[in-house]
Amino acid sequence: MIVISVLISCLCLSVSAEIIKIGDIATKGHGVKGAISVYNASTIIVENFEYDGGAPDAFFMVGDTDKPTDGGTLLPYPFEGKFYEYSDDSAPIIQGVHNGSRMVLTLPSDAEVSDFKWFSVWCRAYSINFGDVYFPESFDLSGEPEPEGGDDIPSPIAPVSNDISGEKDHEYHHGDHSDAESEAESHAEHEPQPGSGHTFIPSALLMAALFSLLKL
Repeated sequence: MIVISVLISCLCLSVSAEIIKIGDIATKGHGVKGAISVYNASTIIVENFEYDGGAPDAFFMVGDTDKPTDGGTLLPYPFEGKFYEYSDDSAPIIQGVHNGSRMVLTLPSDAEVSDFKWFSVWCRAYSINFGDVYFPESFDLSGEPEPEGGDDIPSPIAPVSNDISGEKDHEYHHGDHSDAESEAESHAEHEPQPGSGHTFIPSALLMAALFSLLKL
């Protein structure tokens, strides 16, 4: 029975979510650098973040206007389960100097990444854009698999030392998966291979073994 349970568990493994790279932050001031990726419709990852810590009122912010401006949606970090209005003086600013930090940012429950046009490191006090990334117009996560749980999924309450281990990286380009052939190649590229550190058991063999055990 133990062997049967293991085989059933292997057959029921869910597809893991990809981390999709959107682009590198265009530096505008205060040494802001890094890369922006998306984990799912409500989670943005900031990779290799650099910032000199010298701005008085800096935030991560997203918005749906043509370019970064006042009134966007603040993404507090570290996230402690609360969002803030743009004008709320109690909203936590980006603290300290960063040299290659990795951060998990959570969107409000009524918003998705596809609702926004840009991501910015924004100074609210002086309305200055320190760095930005624009989301592609065709960007859509509706077809991406949603993670079902597990230790490798980012917590919505993200500590300073966020880490998403074991996830697969994929860079977003216009026209990705434009036809069946390119989509098949993409999926094949991310399939676990023998010797890659993943357990590789063909589904047909699992089914055959399962049925053999059930006949015993």
